[in-house]
Amino acid sequence: KPLTAYSWDNPLLSAAISPDGKYLAFCLKGKLSIQIIHSGEKRSVAIPEWFRPEGVSWFPDGTKLLVGRTEEQWIEVKGERTRLWEPSLWSVSILGSTPQKIVDHAFLPSVSPDGSLVAFSHFDPERQTFGIWLVGANGEGPHRILAASEPQGYFVPVWSTNGQRLFYIRNDDKGKRLVLESCDIRGEKVTTIFSAKQDQALWSPCWAPDGRI
Repeated sequence: KPLTAYSWDNPLLSAAISPDGKYLAFCLKGKLSIQIIHSGEKRSVAIPEWFRPEGVSWFPDGTKLLVGRTEEQWIEVKGERTRLWEPSLWSVSILGSTPQKIVDHAFLPSVSPDGSLVAFSHFDPERQTFGIWLVGANGEGPHRILAASEPQGYFVPVWSTNGQRLFYIRNDDKGKRLVLESCDIRGEKVTTIFSAKQDQALWSPCWAPDGRI
């Protein structure tokens, strides 16, 4: 049965079940909420009015949420002013607190099993590259491990269960084919898991309890 439901004109933007399976975190109309799955009881997470969350996932200890936020920004690209909707990643206590920014220019994140690192997708508008980066859980040491120029690129990183490798989607064949690959945390020792046909879509890999992806 549905864990929660809202009308088509009031949609959930993102939702995630806690590591212990007891809670559902979700974003709705610029608010962040927690629901007890067993009882259906809901409560809001206290965040500032200016902070409008759009994506949510959990840190492994179950006490913090990894939250995505988007801001409007104007930048110079090849001498022209261009408007961007700039994504960033933040950590928020489930008890409510001032959100702590982890990193800018980041979307589609995944937290490592030990909670120490966040892998994320990154678009560089000046170089026109899509890549995968790593950053510490408190924002320390952001660095790129994979990148390619449009229309190719690397997207949607997901950690292996032991935290030693990342799985991700790569655009291949000039952006016409999607490939599921994995690499170590240095972006090396790349292996191909599955290559989709041109009419097949791959998106949002995740782990099943029996070890399949």
